[in-house]
Amino acid sequence: MGRFFVSMSGVKKSIGVLLANMMYHVLRHVSCGAFCHLLAVFIFICASVTAQAQSAIVGQAFYEDPTNQLDFAAVRERTYTPYQGILNKGYSSSTFWIRLDLDPARDTGTMAGFQQDLFVLRISPSFLDEIELYDPQGPQNKRRITGARYSGADDEYKSPNFNFVFKQLDQPRSIWLRLKSNSSNIILFELMKIPALTRADHAQNLLYGAYFGIILLTLLLSLLIMRVRFD
Repeated sequence: MGRFFVSMSGVKKSIGVLLANMMYHVLRHVSCGAFCHLLAVFIFICASVTAQAQSAIVGQAFYEDPTNQLDFAAVRERTYTPYQGILNKGYSSSTFWIRLDLDPARDTGTMAGFQQDLFVLRISPSFLDEIELYDPQGPQNKRRITGARYSGADDEYKSPNFNFVFKQLDQPRSIWLRLKSNSSNIILFELMKIPALTRADHAQNLLYGAYFGIILLTLLLSLLIMRVRFD
């Protein structure tokens, strides 16, 4: 029996060495920071796939202002470049203006049975510094601005993302947003009603839970590598 336990201990150690060597060879070619960043981007894209199918945004276009001097009146009638899905402009010192065409009548498969005229524009990821909404048909009594630089206490809708609420959206219309960020300029917009938004946030939370689980596993395997290599 003693030999059996010794043998099992040897097997466990051999498996540990094998896993450690596999992880070591992976991390030799990809730094931990790069690995975590790529993993986060992958999960962000996965989380957006379902929500994009539900979104009532029918058109997206952007305009880049490298001078950072133009205001809404100056950029409203400029020529915008259409795009689909996620806008990814990388690291840039420019200000980006985004025009979104909204159609609340679009059949997303999630609005039936809900009588409220409450839509939420969900903006992700949550590391963007500053996003300001310009809605010519909306309230004009105060600035509508959000981002990592601002307190979440004033958010129009509480969630892990940035959000703007539209209480009366019964006709198609266009809105504009100004994006200024020192981080990577990657941004996704989704327009949904509350039930669909709640489901999308839940799916996103599950994916981010998986992300942190993988990060924890990576750290544990890194410790295993250190222990095996120093034994």
